[in-house]
Amino acid sequence: MLDQKKQINEGDWDYLLILDACRYDYFKELYSDFLSGRLKKANSPVECLKGVATSEWCKAVFTKRYEDVVYVSTTPHVNSFSEVNGFKASDHFFKVVDVWNNRWDNEKGTVYPDEVNQAIIDTKIKHPKKRIIAHYMQPHFPYLTLDNPFNPKNKEPSSHDNIKRSMRNFFGSRARRILGGELTRKLLRTFNLPSINPMDETLRKIGHDGLIKAYKENLKAVLESLNKLSDELSGKVIVSSDHGEYLGENGFYGHSYLPQHQALNEVPWFEMETL
Repeated sequence: MLDQKKQINEGDWDYLLILDACRYDYFKELYSDFLSGRLKKANSPVECLKGVATSEWCKAVFTKRYEDVVYVSTTPHVNSFSEVNGFKASDHFFKVVDVWNNRWDNEKGTVYPDEVNQAIIDTKIKHPKKRIIAHYMQPHFPYLTLDNPFNPKNKEPSSHDNIKRSMRNFFGSRARRILGGELTRKLLRTFNLPSINPMDETLRKIGHDGLIKAYKENLKAVLESLNKLSDELSGKVIVSSDHGEYLGENGFYGHSYLPQHQALNEVPWFEMETL
């Protein structure tokens, strides 16, 4: 298995395309319908139990100044102006392009992958001598084929009840680590408490199989966008991920503040064929 940190820091890539929360196994299953290239398995150095997974990945991987890199970011955790969870992106990269700040879709609560494509093209025109890291939100939740639970009109009324929310937060931050995700969700339903987070709320509504289908559809959406982007790029293009995703293993769903598992650390390292 490749050492992802070493590959990023010592590799000769021109573009590094990060698919947020993309597992190796699901990428392997789906990529060939959209892309051509060479796939290897890599180990992400992220320790998700420590905190917000993307922030922990950035701190683990980017330990120096990368004057030759522009970071195109769809996540506020990597931004041009402030430190988030101990990582200040502007200290590490030549420039950070805040795609999340000007191409955000309020209804879906995310940035569509085609918007990232355009930001990459624009960035390459402005900075033709720089390498580019582009961070796509998909296949990370929210799921493009479903209603967005982040939208207030889609939230359960009970999520606004202070007492119930406090009880829910207790389960989310403490009991889930001890009892596991499945038992915690059963307790929340038994006491008619709101879901731990929007992903668990989605699980409650559509079940495990429905959530897996939605995750795959998100991954297909970003792979389709990468297929379109491949006609616009030249040089060495790598597709990888910051971390994976629990999708039912040990009863867990998600990634941040969760125990280490191969589902979180095994990510793709894919050299994409371009024109």
